[in-house]
Amino acid sequence: MGSFSKTIFPSLRIGFIVVPKVHVNDFARAVNITGQHPSQLLQATLADFISNGHFSTHLRKMRRLYRQRKILFGSLCREILGDWMHLRSADAGIQMVGYLVPGIDDGKLLEQCMKRSIQFKRLSTLYHHTPPKQGMVLGYAANDDSQIRANLQTLQAVFKDLESARC
Repeated sequence: MGSFSKTIFPSLRIGFIVVPKVHVNDFARAVNITGQHPSQLLQATLADFISNGHFSTHLRKMRRLYRQRKILFGSLCREILGDWMHLRSADAGIQMVGYLVPGIDDGKLLEQCMKRSIQFKRLSTLYHHTPPKQGMVLGYAANDDSQIRANLQTLQAVFKDLESARC
């Protein structure tokens, strides 16, 4: 099951499910009942895009771009935010986890960040059976190099403000 939202663009709004042949008719009936059908023109265009090799070319290009952004993001996080968080490197995906140093609450941090148009997923909300760790799930793929730097500098300013408020 997947979609083309992150690999092509979100507004395409076309997803897919690969099911065993024995279940194809059941899934087709379910789709017919919901009435959730992307336009046939979009489906045909996407099918041509894939079958003509453009999707594979696009994926290769995006993998290179995201790899470069990941390296830059990691480097800048360590340089700009190293006093407040430890970045956990990731082998896959388009997000990284930043573990906050003791004394910083990810909820209070998010509250202050949102005032400056910076958003992240709070790591603490992902813990259900163990004491939560404070941190940030940070995405980097949607921003170009200058936006990454600017956003991290804004985040640095938030950390500094929180730090001076504690003193």
